[in-house]
Amino acid sequence: RQDHRVDVVRIERLTGVRVLSDLSDFLLAFSGLFDGFRERSHAVQALMREPTSRFLLVCSPDPGSLRQIDRFAARLRDEGLAVAGVLANRVSPAPGLVAGDLDDEALRRLAVLDVEGDGSAPSLTERVRAAVDDAAALAAADLEALAAPRQAGMPMHTVAAFDRDLHSMADLEAFAARLVPGSGY
Repeated sequence: RQDHRVDVVRIERLTGVRVLSDLSDFLLAFSGLFDGFRERSHAVQALMREPTSRFLLVCSPDPGSLRQIDRFAARLRDEGLAVAGVLANRVSPAPGLVAGDLDDEALRRLAVLDVEGDGSAPSLTERVRAAVDDAAALAAADLEALAAPRQAGMPMHTVAAFDRDLHSMADLEAFAARLVPGSGY
């Protein structure tokens, strides 16, 4: 009798009959939920296909991200779904000035702050000029990268890159203010 029970357990382990039986019981218990999922899925699909529904594609100026929105926009169009535009996030802002705009007064102030060294390291003025040039180059590269979606006729809104990760409600409010300037956030 004991040997018979051991054989049954071995057969169940080997064939997975018990697992299949348990899985069947589990699926039957949730079959009512699946009908609800199906109904909600159809409702969402119908909502997405309404003439007033639009999709906003979110990307960064990174080439990989831009390729993804191109593919996604094409797929949406193939499905007969409308694209409202593009939200480009993490865009390098143009600096408020270019290195050539440093006037004599600004250069004099920087020169006062320069620490005398052995001449092997760049001066503070040279480092500021290089930083402004680098910021301008990044902003120009992002602007150039975002030209393709604009040329495709997609409306675009850009949000400048934050200097920190977004972790708090205050951070999200600051982000929202950049989405809709003057919104009161």
